[in-house]
Amino acid sequence: METLLLFITTFAAAFAGVFPPGLVNMSVVKMSLERTQKDGLLMAVGASVTVFFQALLGVVLARYIFKHPDAEGMLLRTGLVILAILFVFFLFQGNKNKNVKQIKSVSGWSFFKGLGVSAINLFPIPFFMVLSTLQKKLPGTSYTPIAIFVFSFAACLGTLLMLYLYIVSFAKLDEKLPKLKKYSNFVMAILMLILILVTSVRIYYG
Repeated sequence: METLLLFITTFAAAFAGVFPPGLVNMSVVKMSLERTQKDGLLMAVGASVTVFFQALLGVVLARYIFKHPDAEGMLLRTGLVILAILFVFFLFQGNKNKNVKQIKSVSGWSFFKGLGVSAINLFPIPFFMVLSTLQKKLPGTSYTPIAIFVFSFAACLGTLLMLYLYIVSFAKLDEKLPKLKKYSNFVMAILMLILILVTSVRIYYG
């Protein structure tokens, strides 16, 4: 019963956590628009696999991070540098790609890009750290190896379902695809800027 409760709460938290537009879900949408829905789905699977390991890392490092605030600060500073690089990249891509071209599908590349994009998104790690800490207070909850696997697997599935819903939702906007494709890089650049500001606030005022 405790394992089922752990799965449900983690699945729901991961599902809700990916709902707001963010680096991973907007990257998946961008892939789906510029290539195919299959590529978008493969990228979503790759991103979800990374989330599995991020959740695993979050559980394992939860106690250590909360006892050593400097470790979290270093993690956020690393993420800030990566986000700044991505901001510049998408900004230049948006100015460069005036004409949208259909790109040939490369399924394996889409999967590994999902792994990479999700890996540079460091926010899920502290999210799952806090979640695992809160869940440990539930009656009968203890993080055995099986429980840790269930936690990580539920996080993976919850993320995958929400990413799939993103792909399906944007696929229904067929008549608006050219404009969405044209401005997708600018949207990503704006998103990077927002994440840079949020990360900076967390570093200097958190």
